[in-house]
Amino acid sequence: MIDTEVALGMDSSSLDQVRGVLFASSNHDDVFFDSVSTQSIRSALARRGRDGSPVDALNELYDVGDIQSLGRGRWLPSVTATVRISKISVLISGMPTRLLSQFITKPIFGNGSCRLVGGPVSETGIGSHQFQWWCGAPASTVELTSETLRTATFPLEVASRLEYFNHWDKSVSHRWSYALPRSAPSSGVVLAREKGPIGTLYFLGKVLNSTVVSLQELSNDWNQAFRLGFGLRALIGNPATYALRDCAGENCEVIAPAFLPSSERKVLRALGPVVELQGTSQYMTTIPVGAWPQVELMLRALGLSNEDTRL
Repeated sequence: MIDTEVALGMDSSSLDQVRGVLFASSNHDDVFFDSVSTQSIRSALARRGRDGSPVDALNELYDVGDIQSLGRGRWLPSVTATVRISKISVLISGMPTRLLSQFITKPIFGNGSCRLVGGPVSETGIGSHQFQWWCGAPASTVELTSETLRTATFPLEVASRLEYFNHWDKSVSHRWSYALPRSAPSSGVVLAREKGPIGTLYFLGKVLNSTVVSLQELSNDWNQAFRLGFGLRALIGNPATYALRDCAGENCEVIAPAFLPSSERKVLRALGPVVELQGTSQYMTTIPVGAWPQVELMLRALGLSNEDTRL
């Protein structure tokens, strides 16, 4: 077993406390009637003995869909719905767990950012969302990467000091470097970035005769660049890997690369606690065994392969 562990994400009990405060502040006679400000939520939590900003918890609840953002730091709880992940249902709801359990007849469990139940939810009036819509990831990162490469025109000159992402070597100590390694293909496309005082810019670089000769600027959203990194690795036959461990009981451990795009990481975090495996570039998430088939499909759609079957 690899020595761990650095926990990532909010504690599930802290998230539920924020849900409870927001729900109570915005609800009257079980009817949502007003949004609540971040400052009001912070003040209510302080009265309950919790100091500190609730912003991280609010953002995490917003990511999974439990709350809605109205902008300018105002929030509303979401109505209750479900998302099926294989044999598990994720509950999307602004209700705190104590109230939610009065409407859901099945036992509610889970140590991630979402509440879970086993099997489908059939209670009247509770809607459902498709997994792909809730996850937010493209159906195939490899196809998205191929399309991005086909449409790139590389109109920019190489005028900055760039770092390049090594997507071709199977094992390296650092995948980003300021010069193309000797192992780089003599022609093709490479992912590049430029770090600046106000953020990081990402590019695709066109390689000719082992030299980057022109650039295609990408979105300033790091998610697109990191997703393309996984896609480039898969296209060249050097996919990143995932692994499954300890499936004897109700839960299993999923080991996946760090720096997953936020959509895939959200799903793992919703299902269970995420920890960083120290000394590696991997995360480990403990999820219900019943959710694994859909999770595996998601990781494969990102371009990953199972390390136990990789040649």
